[in-house]
Amino acid sequence: MFDILTGVLQGCILFPFLFIILIDFLMRKTVDGRDYGITWGTEKLAELDFANSIALISDSSAALQNMTT
Repeated sequence: MFDILTGVLQGCILFPFLFIILIDFLMRKTVDGRDYGITWGTEKLAELDFANSIALISDSSAALQNMTT
């Protein structure tokens, strides 16, 4: 199929840092500039990120579908 040429070893302290950067980039591309999420104070809350999990939040199922598409 394909050869894996680079990567990080199990237990490497670099992996969590790279994961956070990647997930933050993806979520910003997904929700920035759009009216997704719920109102939380003066801001919109569209996702919760924790460790290796992401929870998408919205007040309509159509918006959730758009975020996952």
